[in-house]
Amino acid sequence: MKEIPTAHIRNVALVAHHGVGKTSLAEAMLFNAKATTRLGRIADGTTMLDHAADEVARQMTIDLGLAQFEWEGHKINLLDTPGYPDFVGDVYSALRVADAALLMLRASAGVEVGTEVVWEVLKQEKNPILVIVNMMDKEHADFDASVKSCHDRLGLNAVAVQLPIGSAETFNGIVDLIEHKAWRFTGKGMEEKSEEIPIPDDLKDKAAAARATLMEEAATGDEALMEKFLSTGELTVEEIRKGLCERVVMCDLAPAFCCSAYHNLGVKEVLNEVVDVLPSPLDVHPQTGDDGNGGSIEVRPEAADPIAATVFKTLAEAHLGELSLIRLWSGHLEPGKELVNTVRNRSEKLG
Repeated sequence: MKEIPTAHIRNVALVAHHGVGKTSLAEAMLFNAKATTRLGRIADGTTMLDHAADEVARQMTIDLGLAQFEWEGHKINLLDTPGYPDFVGDVYSALRVADAALLMLRASAGVEVGTEVVWEVLKQEKNPILVIVNMMDKEHADFDASVKSCHDRLGLNAVAVQLPIGSAETFNGIVDLIEHKAWRFTGKGMEEKSEEIPIPDDLKDKAAAARATLMEEAATGDEALMEKFLSTGELTVEEIRKGLCERVVMCDLAPAFCCSAYHNLGVKEVLNEVVDVLPSPLDVHPQTGDDGNGGSIEVRPEAADPIAATVFKTLAEAHLGELSLIRLWSGHLEPGKELVNTVRNRSEKLG
């Protein structure tokens, strides 16, 4: 079994209003990471995560799904949650064990009723957040309005780290405000490719203003960065990412991205920031629990410490009885055959 350093693990939950494209984004991520050789489609019943008969028939996520893949030397544990409020229990379960969340919005609607529901859970669990404005290829897509709706309806400090090039049928690229570069997409779906281009003339002024805002936000949580920004007006790419990561972990800033998950446009760029900006288990607050003697114990994700785990969902399996999805709090082992056998044996003893 491949050993992944704890610092290179990202435990991330996908949360959103129903129908915003969480499962499509997960499928595109799996494809780009070469964890699968095709792009599954919800309408065709071919997605990796919505595989139960009821999910295929209703074309919706009902059960919390788990996907694991590697990207740029990091392991990402992705939790795909249901969007319907009826199944909000699985959202609680996912955010209880995730170190961060991808909050997805519909580009034509911004914050919706279901977004407000999951936002309450996010606040309760204090999860760091990236905002993903999806469906930029759809009619009436408006990235700026979607980001603004986070401020107006949620009180969330969402800050653009990308700008879309075009919208609706003309959406064909992004401006990366962190690196101050532009990328144009060619092809869609499994044929998607991107190439660097000059920042379009009609976006140069907007990109410069947005990047200045981004640098100021990145510097706000770090005294040294703020001093440099005030004196020079600039930060390096590494300094911007450092500042963003610090503020994301403090839950007072949410970087905002844009994409079209169904067409696999902009998904690789989101994955890059998941590993660059979102926290590892080492970066978030340690878990606390009952030590069995009336006191409390703090559990840190250190390999040398005893293994501690929490069961966040159980699945009825024909061959394993009640098989649990387990998040390991201490150590960087993965649930493998030995752990599955332990769960099975305990299930058999419980009857």
